[in-house]
This record gives sequence, C-alpha cells and structure tokens, in this order.
Amino acid sequence: MFQEALAQGGLESYFPLSEQFKTQDDPAFCGLGALTMVLNALAIDPGRTWKGPWRWFDESMLECCEPLEVVRERGICIGKLDCLARCNGATTVLRYGDSTGLEEFRRDVIRTTGGRNAHLHEGEVSLCSEEACSGHHHHHHDHHQHHQEQEQDELLIVGYNRQVMGQTGTGHFSPVGGYHAGRDMALIMDVARFKYPPHWVPVPLLWEAIQAVDPETQRSRGYMVVAKGMVSESLLFTIDKTRYEEFEALAVWMRTAALKLPPLMEVEMTRGRNGVGVGGVGGEECARVDHDRLLPLFLESLPESIASMFVTIHESFCLRYSEKHLRSIDALLGGIEAHPIYATMGEQHEARLARFRTAAGRREVAAEEACCAGKVVNERHVLTILYISMLEWVCQRQGWSIFRLFSAQAVYSPPLQLEVAQLKRKIAAMADEVGPGK
Repeated sequence: MFQEALAQGGLESYFPLSEQFKTQDDPAFCGLGALTMVLNALAIDPGRTWKGPWRWFDESMLECCEPLEVVRERGICIGKLDCLARCNGATTVLRYGDSTGLEEFRRDVIRTTGGRNAHLHEGEVSLCSEEACSGHHHHHHDHHQHHQEQEQDELLIVGYNRQVMGQTGTGHFSPVGGYHAGRDMALIMDVARFKYPPHWVPVPLLWEAIQAVDPETQRSRGYMVVAKGMVSESLLFTIDKTRYEEFEALAVWMRTAALKLPPLMEVEMTRGRNGVGVGGVGGEECARVDHDRLLPLFLESLPESIASMFVTIHESFCLRYSEKHLRSIDALLGGIEAHPIYATMGEQHEARLARFRTAAGRREVAAEEACCAGKVVNERHVLTILYISMLEWVCQRQGWSIFRLFSAQAVYSPPLQLEVAQLKRKIAAMADEVGPGK
C-alpha cells in the first residue's frame, strides 16, 4: 500500500513528518506530541532555543494556552491545541466533525498529503484498482525525487475517538502522513508508538471517529489544517525598525533585561503556602511575581523611546484593515484593558507613564484611520502588552511556567494571547540581532 500511495503522489506529507516522528512524552501528551511533529516538519522557528543553541520545538515548550500540568492530568481539547499552534507561529484551519461533511474531510486529507500533486488523484477516489495502482510502481523514484525538490506547506492533525476504529483508549491526536486514492485510506502517524505503529484507516471510518463527542467540551472532535505562518503576523502592534539608533538602543535594553529580570523576578516572588518557586507547578498556592514591586522597576528601566518604537501596524505600514480585523483589534484592546496590569498602571504609575507620552500617543485619530474600532491606542496599552510579553519571554528563556506570572483571574483573551506570542518572537529576534558583544 505504501508503494502504491507513493506512486499516486499521496505521501508528500509522509517524508517531512517521518523526519520528526516521535513518541509522545506523556500518556496524556498526544496532542502536544502531534503538534510538535507538525511544527518541526513545517520548519517553523520557535523564536527561542530548546537546548544549547538549537531552536527546536519540544513538548515542554507548548504551554501558552494551557499549563502543562493540566494537560498531563486531563489531556487537551482540540480548541486549545489550535490555540497552541497559532501562538507558536502557525496558521490553522480548525474544523469540528459535526460541521464537516465526509467529502470536505476527504478533500482536506488529499490536499495535505498530496501537496501540489493533489490534483493527480483528487476526484479519483476508488477509481484505481489495486492492480492498476500496482502498475505505477515504476514512478516510485520520480515521486521521491519530487519530494526532495519541494516542501509540504500544509499538514493535518486529526482528533478522534479510538474506540470507533476498534482500538483501545478514547480521545487521541495524531498527524496524517499519507493517502491511498485506490483504497480511500489515510495513513495515521500515531504518536503513541508504544501502542500502535503507523497504520492505514479508511477515510469514512476516520471521519466517523472525529464525529465522536469530547466529554470535556461537549463538542465533537475534529481536525486541524496547519501551515507555516508569517512571523510578522501581528494584529496591531509591531516594532518600528526604521529609526536605527533607537532600534539598536531598544534591542540592547532587551538583551540587558534578559539578564537582569530573572533574578528580580525571583526576589520579588510572593511565597504561597507550599513555598513553590516561580518555576513550580500547582494552583493558586504557587509563588507568583509581586507586580507591585516589579512593575515600577520595569517602567523606570525602559528607554523613553519605547512607546514610539512599539507602533501600530497601520502607523508603520499605512495599512487599512478589514472589518474582521477591526473586530479582532477591538477584542485585543479590550483584552489589554481587562488585564490587571493595565489598571495598575493607571492607578499607581501615572507619573511614571508621563515620560512615555508622545504627540502620536496623545492624538485623537479617526476610527477609519487608526483602525481600532474607535478606540485610541495609548501608552498604557503599549506598556501593558510589552510588560506581559517581556515577562513571558524571560520565563521561556529560563524554562519557567508562564502561568506563574499572574493570578488565574488574569485570563488572556485569544487575540491577546496571539499578540503576546508574536511580540515575544519579535523581542527574541531583536535580542539575537544585537548579539552578546554589543
């Protein structure tokens, strides 16, 4: 079957996935294992190092949407897995089983496994007999050659109920590594390799398995089409690199902050009843950063040009946003304003904010020009998201859990999660650009 699918051009996804094929690190980490495989197979830059100098995704790094300890205890739903993919540099299309027909699912399987060869067998399901498919074996070398010349730019992760397929266990995630057009079967690259090797599953049966309801969410399971996103894909904020001297000064500050913030964050910890440190795990009893003490130190250390360096994308590139983007920006600014740090800045640090105010920061801009749904972006928005992004970046560098930074009540809205993720990548790039000797 493998040779037949290869001859049909249905194994374009197999090769990049097989290079990253791994066993999930924990019995409940199937979603994290599948996503790690896909992110590395798509050659997405994590924006941070794994070990030594190597920038590589590991399951322990996928924590921006759900604490690892929560995932270890009860697994992860497909909505949170989709969030993890997007906040780590991917773009996704999430489809739930109960809103996706068999034909649509089959088309997505074909497209993500056949790449640019999808047209060779799309629409020809079950038209190729085993004998006819076998007759194409002499094309084996040509298709392998084709794989080496191009990259697969979309990959598929399925979330399904094993019991529907006669397997042990219940909910599971794995990438799809191939499609056999003659038999209408998908190749599951099962990340629970201690249980099952890669195996072929009839597409109708796999579609039936994604219809099953996830008891955690009371929604059906589903699948994700994952692609490589743009590193600069922010909703609103970006860093203005046109003023080189100010940009270099800001980058130097960021690299200095990377050295000075970790000991400050440890000193300014409030100890919970269990005495767990910033890198610990657990609930509200865990030690957390004392922002009443750390935030003033942070604001006082910032260069004055910071508010003008972190600009809106509209200011930087003169873009006009779609209505959908406008709604997302509105949700982003609302998420920033709902964060306790935003309120703290206004209540306790008004005098410190004064030096960051610029004419651009104070001006009233028409909604159609600012593209912020009638809201004015001020220095509190900028400094709040910068503070959150910097602390999360430091946590990632130190291997600390970002869920120890703020109380459980400080829930991020999805737009804020994604914007923070993009800013962390820009901060990491700036710090690396300056280099250790500058």
